[in-house]
Amino acid sequence: MLAGGRFVQLPTQPKFSICSSTSMEEGFSGFFPSSHFSAISQRNITVRAVQQTELTAMTNPIFKYNFEKFLISLETYDLPDARHLSIDFVRMYAHRISEHFTTRPPTPTEIKKTYEYNSGIYGITIKSKNPEGVIARAKCKKFWTRSIEKKVNESRLNYEARNKIVGEQQNEKNSSNKQTQLYCSDKTLKRTKEKSDRNEKTLSKCFVTHIKTGKTENLLEVAKRNEENRASETYHIVKNLEHLADEIGFKWVFITLTAPAKYHPNPAKGKRRYDYKLSVGASHEYIKCQWARIQSVLNTRGIPASPETYFGLRTVEPHKDGSMHWHMLLFVNAELIEKIIKAIREKFKTKASATIVIGREHAEKGSAKAASYIYKYISKSLSKKEQAKSAQNDIDDDTREKSDLATIRNKHRVQAAIKAIGARQYQSIGVNNLITMYRKINKLNMDKLDIPTGSLAELIKEKIWRNKLGFYYMLKNNEPFQNGGNISLVTEPSRNSYGEPTKRVIAIKIGSMVVSTESEYKIERISQMNN
Repeated sequence: MLAGGRFVQLPTQPKFSICSSTSMEEGFSGFFPSSHFSAISQRNITVRAVQQTELTAMTNPIFKYNFEKFLISLETYDLPDARHLSIDFVRMYAHRISEHFTTRPPTPTEIKKTYEYNSGIYGITIKSKNPEGVIARAKCKKFWTRSIEKKVNESRLNYEARNKIVGEQQNEKNSSNKQTQLYCSDKTLKRTKEKSDRNEKTLSKCFVTHIKTGKTENLLEVAKRNEENRASETYHIVKNLEHLADEIGFKWVFITLTAPAKYHPNPAKGKRRYDYKLSVGASHEYIKCQWARIQSVLNTRGIPASPETYFGLRTVEPHKDGSMHWHMLLFVNAELIEKIIKAIREKFKTKASATIVIGREHAEKGSAKAASYIYKYISKSLSKKEQAKSAQNDIDDDTREKSDLATIRNKHRVQAAIKAIGARQYQSIGVNNLITMYRKINKLNMDKLDIPTGSLAELIKEKIWRNKLGFYYMLKNNEPFQNGGNISLVTEPSRNSYGEPTKRVIAIKIGSMVVSTESEYKIERISQMNN
């Protein structure tokens, strides 16, 4: 039982069978209100969680014991290994824990202007800028579901890394009659698909309704279209960056950054030097930290990332053993190339850790354009229709696989590996603030606005809004978009779902015109629409 924000052991432990939801309810009858099991039974969470976890318990008696013991006592040292938890069981844990903190709020500790509470549950620490935010998170089922699911992924990935389950070189006890698992394990792929299927099922039960016209569309169809649009938008941004770079005489540089040997649990080549204290996601964190240091060095040398110095895009991808590497496409002022390469080499000293290709003029015979390099990596997120446009996919895949890089034919495994460590797949460099504004502008319905002739708003509509080269024009004429410029986002004080103070964008100020960004749509469940 939980008391005072901490887990303590119950004086008695009622017995029940792990196989029956009825006996489980009897076992918990002294600890849960009757409405608790009624709500869970309606969603069938308990039955599915127990059935799925029982499969693990059949082959792992220790897990079965811990499973029963923790659900009764909620003693933290009785927690089963997180990698064994099914999706339904994670949800059941989350429901139980959030219910406790609703009646027994934790007492956060102030540490360096932040508030923290160490829950003791899989090492999860709740943090916020105010104590109310910590308490709100502790009471939130969604917070616990996300947090425990993250620990499930970490535990599974670390177990697989220790036992060389992912990669070409398999552990002897895992290699008999088993197919090689590249980029991620079959379990990771299966769990990712299961979560995706559940999400799609939820979205399919909702509709998006235009407030003024009443036109409706299934939310799942909107979500699928948006997912494809995100990858297409990334490529659109790169093409605009390339267009500007060509015009102003910037050179392009393609860089692949790789973490040291101790971050690779099962390398395709060379001797294994994996550090078991590290997680699979540590390779991504290492490169991210080193790149931040490189940018800090460049800042002190008067070369901050910007449309005037260097800008571009980076993408994250797994090696065959699940460890991560980065690909970066930078457009660089020709006078600064050597200085930027020098800064990179100060942190990534060997050719193996940082492969750097300086692009030639695309007019030269046999030379490729910059966007064609990054397309190989963006294409893994494109639809099958878009991928079919590239006849080189199979040939390129063979080359990438030999080089221990991610392949298009394994795109689902590649994306599952990235999602499992929670990495952001794409991120722009040197133009982040402008991209945010560009997206906001493109979401406006400028066709229905009464725009004065010759105004700044008319220029935005003609040159930037939903224009093929809109971002290029925005980069080339970025003065109005800088701090204190004539174009800015209008915000108002707000609070997030945990009651913490924040700001939300409500409009875009273009000269003297203020254009609302408030949504014209609302999301409804099918049951609500019927009512």
